[in-house]
Amino acid sequence: TIGLGGHPLAAMNSIKEYVGGESNINLNVLGIDRDKTALDWAKKLLAKEHHFDSHDKHDEDDEEETESDNDDEVDVVDEDDELEQSTSPQTTSPYQINFHHGSFKEISPSLLTLLTQHDHSTTTTIHPPPPKVHGILLDCYGPNPFALTSPDRGHTYLKQGPLDMRYDSTTPDKHNAANRVRNIVNHHSYSELLAVLRAHAPDEPYSDDIAAAIIQWRLSEKTKKRGPKGVRSTLELRYIVEEVVDALVPRSRNNAKQKQKFRQLRAIWRPPKKEAKMARKKKMMRKFEERKVKYGEHTDRVFRALRMEANGDLEHLGSIFRNDGVERCLEAGGRLVAITYHSIEDGVVRRGMEEMVDSGRFKMLTPEEEGIRPSEEEVEANERSKNARLRAVELVR
Repeated sequence: TIGLGGHPLAAMNSIKEYVGGESNINLNVLGIDRDKTALDWAKKLLAKEHHFDSHDKHDEDDEEETESDNDDEVDVVDEDDELEQSTSPQTTSPYQINFHHGSFKEISPSLLTLLTQHDHSTTTTIHPPPPKVHGILLDCYGPNPFALTSPDRGHTYLKQGPLDMRYDSTTPDKHNAANRVRNIVNHHSYSELLAVLRAHAPDEPYSDDIAAAIIQWRLSEKTKKRGPKGVRSTLELRYIVEEVVDALVPRSRNNAKQKQKFRQLRAIWRPPKKEAKMARKKKMMRKFEERKVKYGEHTDRVFRALRMEANGDLEHLGSIFRNDGVERCLEAGGRLVAITYHSIEDGVVRRGMEEMVDSGRFKMLTPEEEGIRPSEEEVEANERSKNARLRAVELVR
């Protein structure tokens, strides 16, 4: 999983240091991600840090058009243009990096062949791939940091944004468009919503109340033209969760004045009078957006559960262990490494790796119970690693 390029960059730097320089390196990397924006960012980051030969089968049409337009140009590289210099096919590089817009559930020898075969439509030479790979890294954290903090992607409840949360928001097909979280919260029945919350947030104690509140909220006001308004934004869903928990958590009952003040924010989406002024609603929206999040752990769980449902996270992760794609891609001594960030994903990885070990073809490299947790120094340098857990197995035959 290439994400924004952090893991392959760290690997490239570590290998360079270990072997004593780039002259001793012959590294072939296949980067996969469901987020096309992340792939574009990873290309820029890795090109800036290292000179490498790259190939993206999804960009072949763009490459062909660019080459035909530049037939009469002199082949000169501007010294200030780091990106062109680093991705030029004329560059001799110890790194061969290929990019694929897709899921790691597609990992198979055929995928490796598809992405590293010679592109007959261009003059770019693609290095022949090794018959097997030395390692496969799965980063199970769904959205990358940019998507997670970008309001228009719908992952964050700290800012107003659409209820989207798809990792792949660029594929223009009806099935992908239907996977928006907005469709889930506005079209699932109570039992379906409750099943989603229980499956992906089993540690949420108020799942049944939250599911019921969502159903009640989306039916609480109708318009003649559009029917039920439903739940339409990230802040709206956040308020619903906070309102439910606020009514159920015992400590909140001791401060009736504060509780009443919070309930007034409901008027942002459900004004008591139809003639409520838009300027007042916008002012209240800014106030709600800027205030400290109440019961953040509950909101985290709900957003995570809906995000995982919309993107089929457990299905994609589980498929790695349901087929033999990984085993057929690894050479003897090759390793599968997975980094998870909460107990649900870790459970899937742990059980899958235990079954691989039970087959007699793999051995466990990390402690079975705890895996490997980040050090205090790593958490201090990267706060997002706080809940990370790494597990690894090695193919022995």
